Amino acid sequence: MPAHIYWYKDKDKRQTYRNRQRSINYKRGEFGKIVKVHSYHRWSEDQDELVLLHDESDRKLAEYLGITVRSIQLRRWRLKKYEN
Repeated sequence: MPAHIYWYKDKDKRQTYRNRQRSINYKRGEFGKIVKVHSYHRWSEDQDELVLLHDESDRKLAEYLGITVRSIQLRRWRLKKYEN
């Protein structure tokens, strides 16, 4: 968490700022451009394997695959939820 976040004395204002920054970061795609949030992406088995077994950060994996960080996190969650 950035140090300047603690400068806010009002906790609600601080939380609103953090949530806004998170949503902007999740929407950032390749090269820092804002991409469409609801674009459909068909996942291959190789990509599913990368999402589950990667050693790097989600941001680097997103750059490698050309998709958003949020889509990687959601895919990992869905794979773990339905793997039973």
